[in-house]
Amino acid sequence: MNNSANRISIGYVAGLVSACVIQTLRVIIFDIDTFLTDDFKYNLYRQMIWGGVWATLFIIPFYKNVIARGFIIGVIVIMFNFMIKMPVVGLGFFGVDAPMIKILANISFNIPWGILAGIIYYLLMLRSKPKI
Repeated sequence: MNNSANRISIGYVAGLVSACVIQTLRVIIFDIDTFLTDDFKYNLYRQMIWGGVWATLFIIPFYKNVIARGFIIGVIVIMFNFMIKMPVVGLGFFGVDAPMIKILANISFNIPWGILAGIIYYLLMLRSKPKI
C-alpha cells in the first residue's frame, strides 16, 4: 500500500511540474504578455490539477520505457480532449467546430507534457528507492 501511495504521489508531482513547465513555455512561445495575471494563474492551476490527475496513469505498469509511456499517456489525453471534452463544450467530436489553433495546441502541448511527465516520474522514482 505504501509503495502504491508513493507512486501516485510521484505521478502527481510529475504532472504538476511538467504542466507548470509547459504552461510557462506556452507563454514564452506565443509571447503572451499576461504572464502573472489572474487568467494565467487560473490556467496554470487548471493545467497543474489535470496534469497531476493524468500523471497518475504512470502507476499502471504497461510499458517500461518512460518516454514511450509518456508519449502514450499524452495521446490518451489528446483523445480524451477530442472525444469527450470538445463535444461537451460544443466544439464537436474531434473538434470539427474548433479553430485549427486549438487542435494544434492540443496536440503540440500534450505530447511534450506526457514525455516530460514521464521523465520527471522516472527521475523521482529513482530518488525514492531506498539506498541499501
